[in-house]
Amino acid sequence: MGMQKNEKPDDWIKLRNQWLWDDFLTYTSPSVWTTGTSGTGTTVALNAASAASQVLIGNAGSTVGAEAWVATTSKFWAWSANHPLHLCAKISVAEAATNNCSLFIGFSDSFATGLVTSANPNAFKSSSTSCGFFLPSGSTNWSVVLAVAGAPTTVATIENAVSAVYQYLEVQSDIVGTGIEATFRVGLYETIGGADSVFPVGTQQAREGASGYNKPIKLRLPYSGAAAMGGGVYLRQITAAAETVKVDLLGLLNLR
Repeated sequence: MGMQKNEKPDDWIKLRNQWLWDDFLTYTSPSVWTTGTSGTGTTVALNAASAASQVLIGNAGSTVGAEAWVATTSKFWAWSANHPLHLCAKISVAEAATNNCSLFIGFSDSFATGLVTSANPNAFKSSSTSCGFFLPSGSTNWSVVLAVAGAPTTVATIENAVSAVYQYLEVQSDIVGTGIEATFRVGLYETIGGADSVFPVGTQQAREGASGYNKPIKLRLPYSGAAAMGGGVYLRQITAAAETVKVDLLGLLNLR
């Protein structure tokens, strides 16, 4: 019998650069994940002990501005020539206090350093390398953000951050010449036989409302100077009310 060999090296290259956590059955911090908290006099915790084996990020205390995050310890997701980055997440957040929760899902080099401000309404960090979905306090709609070693480009969308229901969020950043072209998609998770949602089947491209034409959003920046990033989820509560976000799935892809 002849020797078996792999005839598709490109497929192996892609597999080597895909990270997918589904149901978070196990994780090791800080070997695989890095988790972090802030908030004097309170406990902000990441907890994997849920019925669906999800990651729970939340605050059990009452410190204004408390933070919690989980992100990959390895930061090898970086923009460069012909290296697009993709992310897919399935998350659910149920606000304890209206417009109190501030949330980021995506790639960033700054998960542990005050990724969003503690003001209400708050803003994204003034200088970072980041790309993803941002839910500012005081808003019920997602914003999208792109930053390369500097100030963020942040655009508010008309896509609703549906409370207490699972949503799919997809970030696609492609390399075009010497620049990044970032596209963002939103969808609502439904069980089989579930009622129709505000979203169509699957996901739809995030749209802006400022122009009055609901145009699909594409953010563009040069990638020169971009720092390596991790992928993850960041939560900040703006008032003293405790907040919780559930992360059921997180997929990261770096084509090299």
